[in-house]
Amino acid sequence: MSATDIWSVGEYNPGVPPTVTGRRTLTEHWNGKEWSIVPSPNSSFPNVSATRLYGVDAMSTNDVWAVGYGEDFSSLKSETLIIHWNGKSWSIVPSPNPGGSEYTNTLNAIDGVAPNDIWSVGAQGYPEKSLTLHWNGSSWQTIPNACRTPLTGVVAITSRD
Repeated sequence: MSATDIWSVGEYNPGVPPTVTGRRTLTEHWNGKEWSIVPSPNSSFPNVSATRLYGVDAMSTNDVWAVGYGEDFSSLKSETLIIHWNGKSWSIVPSPNPGGSEYTNTLNAIDGVAPNDIWSVGAQGYPEKSLTLHWNGSSWQTIPNACRTPLTGVVAITSRD
């Protein structure tokens, strides 16, 4: 990674139904001279109103991860969203929603130390408590965490720390 390969994520308002406040994922790439918007997928469960990205981490130029969630404004249901950049395009990677199908499942941050050792944190359930996920190189797994409040940041220093 260099100053010519930087990613940023968030959300934007394209004015989509069901309300004009609907949001969609936003991914931007810096090539050393300018930022460009790179098309990214959105949550697609029934009645999704908004899809947001809150965290991004790059393992290499062709191994970038971003996390967030999709939300249904009417029911307040949300589902985790994890997308992966393979050097050519973003795609959705299946992720757990341990908070249940009618409650909060959100991801706020991501960090990794190796392509098979990546961590993401957020919130699950109602009332919200911590959500911790781990990527082992082939799938995302829920890791028990006794914290009773949502998590908003994570840093992985080594595979044991």
